[in-house]
Amino acid sequence: MTTRNSAPKVSILVPIFNVEKYLRRCLDSVANQSLKDIEIVCIDDGSTDSSPEIIQSYAKKDSRFTVITKKNSGYGDSMNKGLEKARGEYIGIVESDDWVDTDMFESLYSIATKNKVDVVKSNFYFYSGTGDTNKKFQLVNRVDSEKIINPIETNSVFFSMPAIWTGFYKKSFLNRNSIAFLPTPGASYQDTGFNFKVWASAKKAYLTNNAYLHYRIDNDNSSVKSKGKIFAVVDEMTDMYRFAKETKHFEQLKPILFQRKYEIYMWNYGRLTSGAAREFITHVNRELKSDKENGLYDTTLLTRKEKTLFNLIATSPSLFYLLKFTTGSKKLLKRGTKKVARTVLPAHHSLHKHQMAAASMTDKIDNLSYHIDVITRLNKK
Repeated sequence: MTTRNSAPKVSILVPIFNVEKYLRRCLDSVANQSLKDIEIVCIDDGSTDSSPEIIQSYAKKDSRFTVITKKNSGYGDSMNKGLEKARGEYIGIVESDDWVDTDMFESLYSIATKNKVDVVKSNFYFYSGTGDTNKKFQLVNRVDSEKIINPIETNSVFFSMPAIWTGFYKKSFLNRNSIAFLPTPGASYQDTGFNFKVWASAKKAYLTNNAYLHYRIDNDNSSVKSKGKIFAVVDEMTDMYRFAKETKHFEQLKPILFQRKYEIYMWNYGRLTSGAAREFITHVNRELKSDKENGLYDTTLLTRKEKTLFNLIATSPSLFYLLKFTTGSKKLLKRGTKKVARTVLPAHHSLHKHQMAAASMTDKIDNLSYHIDVITRLNKK
């Protein structure tokens, strides 16, 4: 059992914000770990429900609990404060609406120390209280599991779901590489940047097929369900590029970053409503043009379809927008003919005056028809 004056084997960070409904189950699962030499760092991000009282009740009973109370400033800032406070040899993360198996941190600590790795990554369960469903998700690549890998060489890890709470991180490794969260307001996809920084820095990592954490999918207040924060993913990508440029292997990371940009930006675009999507895709157009000018437009890891879509955004964002939000765009995709394009574009000409002014209507129709034909053919393959 650790004391206040000795460093524990593991520090478990629990970021908390208005999660009274699920918090006790989470804290019980952490407090009851088979590995006793742990500290539990609860970071309350200005909760307005009974979460603070629940946290304090655990801290009074168990000296392993440390409580950080602060004004609401967002997930990234909360996690950074938790990392600064943590005294453990290794760092684990448990979101406050999730819960974990009792052997999670004993098992991960054993794997990490036995193999002398910077990071351990595991699978997890999708959990829903509705019907009490619990389904294992294969996060790690089976081919690369149960062995030590170098993430730069085994780069498939960059393209998996971030799921940073399935990770187990050596604290000295995080400190040595200045790995932290982007402290943007709210819960704004900071796991994306943190996950990238970890893989970009780790020389030795271990992927295990075991699953320990139960990821709740029935919390309607979860930040992943927010439709706001249009440009939060842009902030994360900008910080990822900054971090990568400071490493010794930026050229190896460049195609990985561009592929991640495609996946992240397309995901973000797909969840936005019409007006927000138009604003976002206009920004992406400017960013891709800048990438081309600065030698960052690296499509090495993109598929033909992905290249076509990004090229369309880079050249004609208004036409890309039409493919999703214009009435009749589904028929446009299916038929891919100039005749249909000519019936759709004039009706929406007033919505795109600033884009249309740069070229003739005929050129736009031809361009749209070409891209529709290409995308349609690719969709059939």
